[in-house]
Amino acid sequence: MLDEPRSTSPPEPLDIVGIGALNLDYLADAAADSGLRRLLLDGRLLTRSGDSVPFIRGTENAVDAGILHGILAHAEPTSLTAQSGGSAFNTIYALSQLGLGLQLGFIGVAGSVPPQGRSGVADLQRAGVDTDKVEIREDAAYGVCLSLLYGGDRTLLTHAGANVLIGDVIDRRFDELLTYLRRARVVHVTSFFDPVRPPRLLKLLAALRGVHPDMTIVFDPGYAMSAERSEAVLGLVALSDYLLLNAIEMTLLGRARSDEHADDAVARILDLSKGNASKVVVKRPTGITVHRRSGHRTTTHRYPQRYLEEKEIRDSTGAGDVFAAGLLSMLCDEPPRPDLGVSLGMLLAHHKLQHLGTNGHAGFASLVRRIATSNGESDTDL
Repeated sequence: MLDEPRSTSPPEPLDIVGIGALNLDYLADAAADSGLRRLLLDGRLLTRSGDSVPFIRGTENAVDAGILHGILAHAEPTSLTAQSGGSAFNTIYALSQLGLGLQLGFIGVAGSVPPQGRSGVADLQRAGVDTDKVEIREDAAYGVCLSLLYGGDRTLLTHAGANVLIGDVIDRRFDELLTYLRRARVVHVTSFFDPVRPPRLLKLLAALRGVHPDMTIVFDPGYAMSAERSEAVLGLVALSDYLLLNAIEMTLLGRARSDEHADDAVARILDLSKGNASKVVVKRPTGITVHRRSGHRTTTHRYPQRYLEEKEIRDSTGAGDVFAAGLLSMLCDEPPRPDLGVSLGMLLAHHKLQHLGTNGHAGFASLVRRIATSNGESDTDL
């Protein structure tokens, strides 16, 4: 007698899947650290050997691993804080802390965790995030990012480490990753810090759009991809339903001139959508502006918020990613409520700015409950 075929249950659906880098983030206040302060000189970092490395203050800069660890060696231990990071990690981890019961997943590559370092994969697992599609590469270094706070600016110095292997992972596991992404309602894509990865990401997301046209894709290109503005990056912009930018990234991606209004740059970005009903979300300290193209008409809605003084800000690293968590969470509602998501995202980011690292995340769930009961519905169609 033949055995009857076993019944197999379909995989559990996922609400949101993040695609992005996994880093070990170091936070340092260069203004309060004499060793780091000496390294900052006229737009160049002076290393221990006396070599100088150019950088752009207030943005993200790629640096060699040896140089980065040499800079870290200058830091006073009491001024340095380490935590798990990476833009997509920050967003997915924040989503796990909202108390909404969202089913979350992550796609990325994690290297070997350095001694006394933190494992972002372990942090995600403890938070209930599915990490089955995170590839562990013990033969590669973990990504490292140093966030230097100095004179009101936040300068990021990043060594990508194992994150550069994501393109190879996409090529080798393409069908597997595509099947995994089809289980999601929303896919959140963030920057990989080199020009080789975007074409692979574009191929994967274009295939996803082809088999799942109703999928919501949110793209946060970061400074590096916005400045790169390659054909693949512009292709990712065209595929996206929501594009998340800060003011500098909007200027770079929209090729804004110094003598023109910001809306002109946004219009050029919207032109890249090729008819999709995409939204450009611009994040500023004073609030959020959402631009939408509907036919030949562009609508703009502004969400103001109270500007935090420098003395009120404890840690600005990842605040934009926390904002993204609020928006993404409401895109999973039935029906989606992006207007409420923007308001929630601002509230979460405002709260995060006043806490170091993830120390304030324990208060996220109460903020979600507060805005759900007090903010109500908005008549703004995003």
